[in-house]
Amino acid sequence: MRNAIHKSKFPGFPPEPITNYWPYPKALNGWWYALTPREQKVLDYILRHTWGYKKVADGISLSQFINGIIKRDGTVIDKGTGIKNEKTVRKALRGLEKKGFIIVVPQVGRENFIQLKINPSQDLVSLPNNNTTPLSNNGTTSSYQEMEPTIKDISINNNNIFPAPQGNKKDTFKKEITESIAYLSKRLGGIKFPNYGKQAKYTKSMLSSGYSLEDICWAIDTMLTIKWWQENSFDMKNIADEIPKLMTRTFKNGGKK
Repeated sequence: MRNAIHKSKFPGFPPEPITNYWPYPKALNGWWYALTPREQKVLDYILRHTWGYKKVADGISLSQFINGIIKRDGTVIDKGTGIKNEKTVRKALRGLEKKGFIIVVPQVGRENFIQLKINPSQDLVSLPNNNTTPLSNNGTTSSYQEMEPTIKDISINNNNIFPAPQGNKKDTFKKEITESIAYLSKRLGGIKFPNYGKQAKYTKSMLSSGYSLEDICWAIDTMLTIKWWQENSFDMKNIADEIPKLMTRTFKNGGKK
């Protein structure tokens, strides 16, 4: 029999707040205004399945957003977001990605890998002021300033949360795709890929998801330090699958790219 943890009326909060909670990122304080109601629901669900389990990324299917998760023994983990339309969930995910909260990495034949947009300088941060880098609680700037902030230097009084246009993105991708594939070929000993279009497709997918040329080259170098990948050739599809997991492990262990 399924565990009926959901009732028609919310039963109330427990009296003891110290232990009855899961972690919620303080960096979101002051940013709820930037989210639509459906984006807020979807983001909270993502946070529950990432921060709530002490990680920054997870594979979450559209079905889980809509129907929730039920274990094989019938135990109800949750009942999803309450959003019952797949198109609406996709729109909310696109909105969260465009606004800088998450990165969605498409996976072939399985659920998308959803990663929180990480900025290590957001350990303990004050709300950002106009044209300033977020400061830690001791008032000093972080050593990770070179990385993009989770929310891009936007005051909470500024309703325009979208970055200004940055030229022709298509041309930029063309150059970065060429350089990424050339770098991979060089690092693999000058290998020539028989299906360049496939390599370009997965490279573009990573770039469109928010990864930079530097990120992709870093992932290639990192994979080449792992024995299994040293002994087995890989291509851009493998890199697209591995890069979110590599970054998750790196940030979780306190490292940086």
